[in-house]
Amino acid sequence: MDDRTLRLRAVRAAARELGLTDDGLRDVYARTIGSRSAAGASAADLGRVLDALRAAGWVPKSRRRKGDRRPAGSAQARKIRALWVSAHNLGITYDPSETGLGEWIERQTGISAMNWVDPATLAKVIEALKSWIAREGGVDWPPADAGPLAARRAVIEAQLRRGGQLAAQVDLGRMGASELDAVIAQLGADVRRRRAA
Repeated sequence: MDDRTLRLRAVRAAARELGLTDDGLRDVYARTIGSRSAAGASAADLGRVLDALRAAGWVPKSRRRKGDRRPAGSAQARKIRALWVSAHNLGITYDPSETGLGEWIERQTGISAMNWVDPATLAKVIEALKSWIAREGGVDWPPADAGPLAARRAVIEAQLRRGGQLAAQVDLGRMGASELDAVIAQLGADVRRRRAA
């Protein structure tokens, strides 16, 4: 099986895991490769689509070697990961990986892995990340009781102020979590491209 076929299968699996509809996946194609279909996409094009899906929160399943640590799976850990990806999509961190996050957490706490950090310290890490993202990324965080969709919209608003451009007129208020995540990923690519130029 060639590389293009493997990547196309990975794109479809990622879209399913993120809960993207066919139209949602076509929107990702349009934003990343300029076509609403993968029919003419090369392996490199599909690699860019996979990068956009990773930025939207998709984590590829990989075979774990004996002795590998699983990422911490608590609600706090998931929030920290989401904030870390938001920082990447705002162009204020260049490594969205678990390794990059682990290095940042170690600088903050002196502990190298989230699954070894106690809940009180994780709460401080969350607040430190939010403060850094607000300061460097310009995110005006909504009140905590506004919910995760409001936080996603706040990230999108900051991305638009940082030079991201929406491909079409969209109603953010009518979008669900996976659709907002796809918009964040697309705008993140714009923001990072503009900051690298």
